[in-house]
Formats: sequence, C-alpha cells, structure tokens
Amino acid sequence: MRPNPELALALLRVTTGLLFAWEGAQAIFLTGLNAETAQFTRLGVPLPLLTAPLCATLNLVAGVLLALGLAPRLQAAVLTLLGTALLAFQVQQGGLTSPLLETAAPLLVGGLAVAVGGGGQPSLDHLGRLGARPLAARPTPARPAPRRTR
Repeated sequence: MRPNPELALALLRVTTGLLFAWEGAQAIFLTGLNAETAQFTRLGVPLPLLTAPLCATLNLVAGVLLALGLAPRLQAAVLTLLGTALLAFQVQQGGLTSPLLETAAPLLVGGLAVAVGGGGQPSLDHLGRLGARPLAARPTPARPAPRRTR
C-alpha cells in the first residue's frame, strides 16, 4: 500500500473537527452555558459572559466546518489559538492535570497539524475547486445586440 498523505490529513482533519464540535456541543447542550460561564469566571477568562458562549459556539460551528473541510486551515488555526488560550488560563489557575492533557493535547496537536499541513483530500474545499474553472476558461456570456432607435 502506497503512502497517502492527503488521506492521512483528511482523517486527522475529520477526527479533530469532530472532537472540537463535540466539545462545543457538550458545553452548550450537556453542561450548559451557565456552567461554562462559571468555569470561565473561575479561570479568570476576561468577559466570561461573552467569551464562554462564544467559545462554545465557535468550537461547535468551526469544528463541523473543519470536519467537512470548509476552509480547513483557517478553522484549524482559529480553534488551535482558542484552545491554546484556554489551556493557558487553566494552567495558570490549576496546573496541568491528566484529564486536561488527555483532552487538550489531541485537539491542539491535530488542529496545528491541519493548520500547517492543510486539510487533505477529500474535502468540500477540494470538491469546490474541482468544479471551478479559471476565468479564462469560462465562456463569456453573449451580449444582446444594441437596439436601434430612430
């Protein structure tokens, strides 16, 4: 079997995106935004009433978009930066714990790998590029003949 780095990146992208989406869905639907806001307050995250729902929603939406392969490098970079910032607040407050590392490490490493290496194939970005033709190859629309007026 030949190595297929594009497929490997796609598998990493989908797995990382689904993990981020799960984290966001869990924060919104299972633990709830009130608990998430309380945790952000305990960690000393600025503006917890704004940042907690924003982070949870961003994890959910960007995670799904990452899994689908829509702008995967951008999605992965944003999620990795967000995760790194939240990890820094947690480390500052309570240090590194095993459950924290078990969750954060795969997300951050997977996000960083996709941000650096790209989303791989198949992805919706790649499918969109297959259907797009360069402007020079597109037929120009016929212009109607000018009307003559007397």
